[in-house]
Amino acid sequence: IQKPLNFMIGGFYQGGEMKVRNRLRANTALGLPPLLQSGLHEVDIEALSLFGQVLWQVTDEVELSGGARWTDEERDHEFTNILGGGNQIDLLVPSIRATNLSPEASITYTPKDNLTLFASYREGFKSGSFNTTVSANSTTRTDFGDEKAKGGEVGLKARLLNDMMTLNLAGYYYKYSDLQVGSN
Repeated sequence: IQKPLNFMIGGFYQGGEMKVRNRLRANTALGLPPLLQSGLHEVDIEALSLFGQVLWQVTDEVELSGGARWTDEERDHEFTNILGGGNQIDLLVPSIRATNLSPEASITYTPKDNLTLFASYREGFKSGSFNTTVSANSTTRTDFGDEKAKGGEVGLKARLLNDMMTLNLAGYYYKYSDLQVGSN
């Protein structure tokens, strides 16, 4: 008996703008000026992504799936130094672009209605952007790179004791490169 293939495809478009006003106040009791920095960051974002997945029911008990997500994103950054008279600064890196293909594959084995075993491999991606917590000048790099993750998981799901108890166990391992961590 030939088992069916199921397909899923989709797309996503984002056109957005992020505005961040940063101010760094100082302790005037120490003789510092009341404001050390004040600026406006404007980041325009345009992103397009396409994704697809194929599900194949190999047998009544085994399902294989594979897919991928393609992403193309561009970000443009402008900074205005409000403390310095409202001048727009010519940034060292005013634009960044990221393109990525993230695949995934999984296998699911269901020998009984109340037991499922699974394993998967995935790659993930988060595009870079700009640091908007600092006042920039023409020699300051405010851009940071893309974050990527690769790894997978294995696990089981079971219903026990006449479906009175559910057991879900999973183990996973992912390795990140260029992890993005925010701080002020």
